[in-house]
Amino acid sequence: MTCYSVKTDTHKPEPIEEYDMKKITDEILMAYIDGELDDQKASKIREAIESDSETFRRAEILSASDSALKGAYDSLLQEPVPNRLIETVMGFNADNPFKIFLKSVISFFHMPPGWRFTGAAVVSLALLVAIILVSTQPSRQESSLYSLIINTGGFSHGLETTISGKTFKTADNKIKVTPVFTFVDKSHRYCRQYEMISAGDYENSLSRGIACRDNSGHWETTALVFQSPSDTSSTDTNAGYIKAGGNDLIDTITSTLMAKPPMTLKREKKLINNSWPKTPDR
Repeated sequence: MTCYSVKTDTHKPEPIEEYDMKKITDEILMAYIDGELDDQKASKIREAIESDSETFRRAEILSASDSALKGAYDSLLQEPVPNRLIETVMGFNADNPFKIFLKSVISFFHMPPGWRFTGAAVVSLALLVAIILVSTQPSRQESSLYSLIINTGGFSHGLETTISGKTFKTADNKIKVTPVFTFVDKSHRYCRQYEMISAGDYENSLSRGIACRDNSGHWETTALVFQSPSDTSSTDTNAGYIKAGGNDLIDTITSTLMAKPPMTLKREKKLINNSWPKTPDR
């Protein structure tokens, strides 16, 4: 999971009482993350995050959500889709989802901003380009491993039953997967952003992805981004964290898909307990 550091003061504020701790809602945590609280309230929330593991975990998830929402509706999405995007998609090989079209994809993302994804169909085309867009190209063996993992029942079951911030294992316990948050996309599907850390032969190999749910309960990965080694360190990965740096690409893809802000943990738990109703609330 993405690790966000929390600044501390040399002067420790008075500890928050247990009764007050229960009053720290997601809205209050978001106000703290956005710097909207006064100094006194911010100090109390900071103390709560430092002293309570559950509050710290909630703050991490909300921080990730906040990052994903940045730029969701900015000027990047203001003009028609360029022909080169359509041409790139037409060249996609569906039989080999890990084939990397580095020249066309990299040149596309280095273009000046100023085009628009104008509807669910075009969004889907854009995401085909990004299905396995990489910061560093994985080996063929590693690509095959990830391809196998994201198409297994264990992976889909884990996303179906695991709350954001919790980790489940798959592929004979060689892969750790942590859902980051859940949202409804513009095609009216449940989707989840997740992080994967592999062990064994691919120690510390990282990726971040987005999977969306069909009505049968299968979670299909729509986009998968491999982290560059420069974005990670052995200390971070051994602790189960992925640094915030290098996450902009998957967050941009998430923002393009997203129809509304990420769900709260309370809403997530309700969906999981109710086996994910087929029609998300509009």
